Amino acid sequence: MLFSDAITRVRGETFHDADTQFEDTQLLPVLVAEYRRLCRWLCTFVPSLREAVQTAIVVAEGANTIAKSGLTNFDRILRVERLEGSTYYPIGFDDGIRSSNPCRLSWREQPAQLLLSPATLAPGTYQVVFAYGAPVPATLTTSSEVDLPDELFEVLIERGCGWARQRHDESVAYHAKRAEDLLTEAQITLRKRHGQHGKSGLRREGVGAWRR
Repeated sequence: MLFSDAITRVRGETFHDADTQFEDTQLLPVLVAEYRRLCRWLCTFVPSLREAVQTAIVVAEGANTIAKSGLTNFDRILRVERLEGSTYYPIGFDDGIRSSNPCRLSWREQPAQLLLSPATLAPGTYQVVFAYGAPVPATLTTSSEVDLPDELFEVLIERGCGWARQRHDESVAYHAKRAEDLLTEAQITLRKRHGQHGKSGLRREGVGAWRR
């Protein structure tokens, strides 16, 4: 779906498809803002559907950071992995408690970068698995794609309809309630997508102890 399709839907469902009581240029920023909110929601609740990988990131000798500017439309980190031989292995997250004296290679997020500690162990090749958000608003036009599952596209439409209604002093209650219901439904249907799979009959309890 394109933003132009979303605009057409909002106009049709609010009975403004044949008038000019608001312009497409007025509705588009509203839909873009709601689109960005829904992308952030998806990154939070179903990050697997917004997963991207930036690989072959080289941290040179004397450096210990990875710039977030190299992660397109970055929203949040899922994993940081280091290349050992021909395989990437995840490194731990530094929760801040041992930041001044880390006991193993780990990462933590700063405003513009990922900090690798201890610095002496940082040089190497990494890949970052992250959830990507929406592009910056200035790059989105009526011909841009709304990159959302169908369930969330419908939430976008209802929120757009709410804006159109309130602009003309009409009730937004129906659209607000429907958007809320659709979002609740999406949280259920989108999170459980992998079906049932077998699990090991062994369960680990404590160090070195394996029990059925």
